[in-house]
Amino acid sequence: MRRLAYGLVLAAALVCGGAGAAPQTEAPYDWSNPLIAQRDCSAATAAEIPFARFAGDPGAFIGRCLHLTGIVVRRTLFDGIDGYYRRGPYEGGRAREDAERSHIGLFTGDPLYDLLYKGGAFDADVIGLARACWQLYRPDVTIVGGYCHHENGAILVVASARVTPTHLTRLTGDAARERVGDLRAAPPDWPERAMATALANRWLADIETGNIADFRTISGRPPSDDMVSLAFTATPSPFERFRGNRVQPQAALFVPRDPERAGNAQYGTVGVSCFCRIDDCTGRWPISTLDTDNTVQRPYVCTTIDRDNGVPLTYTEAGDARIEEPAAP
Repeated sequence: MRRLAYGLVLAAALVCGGAGAAPQTEAPYDWSNPLIAQRDCSAATAAEIPFARFAGDPGAFIGRCLHLTGIVVRRTLFDGIDGYYRRGPYEGGRAREDAERSHIGLFTGDPLYDLLYKGGAFDADVIGLARACWQLYRPDVTIVGGYCHHENGAILVVASARVTPTHLTRLTGDAARERVGDLRAAPPDWPERAMATALANRWLADIETGNIADFRTISGRPPSDDMVSLAFTATPSPFERFRGNRVQPQAALFVPRDPERAGNAQYGTVGVSCFCRIDDCTGRWPISTLDTDNTVQRPYVCTTIDRDNGVPLTYTEAGDARIEEPAAP
């Protein structure tokens, strides 16, 4: 009988052995799984290899004990802030064509998993057994859950880790946009410009005039109560400046950097519209969909223009401030 798989059978057996109470401080936190250590995967036996070698070719390392460093966001280890941008905000995302070589999944256990999933980012020094998501797929498995539900690359079954809370700073400017961004300025002759501008202006006018009903009407996915509160009533909020104030803020339109990632006449992302909350956002606009969430730290607010069955609609996200704002120029 076919069944649902939520992770490697071996991984499930190994990660349940983590010990220790959940950390209470911002200090470095050490976690280890003695069951994996007993399999001779430790600092003394781990091989240090370039991050991209394992991430790009996990099959060459299956079963080996590896030592990797990087930054962790939830259950993903990235080779650095550039790697985070290359993947984008969602598991399974491919903001850039070279995304696969910049991140791997972590199979771990409580309380480390709980700590990582609370939010924020961590510098990480990790030792573990090399595996790959494609190992999960067998004739009797119909769906794979967890990290490998979205990914099909390298994973590390963690034997031990040291994680330290860290701060990620948002990347800005043309050089970063070219290097790791997935958004570019909409060209002047962009065929969708008039439609996207009109819909984005309607979205902003709804916030300015308190028109919650229309805000919901033009939303492609029903906005959560938290998102509606953030836009119309909550304080502090990135939208406060616009409430009850028909302003004409600086605005910018962006389209996917890769034309193949853009939507079509029926479905998918058309572009992103942003409005400046300060006098001038030149050099501070988002370079990536990773930065188009809405938090009080950002100098702008944004909404994504999508199509659903040919109908242009907006999609607006509340942010979690996982990436901090750089100092003002």
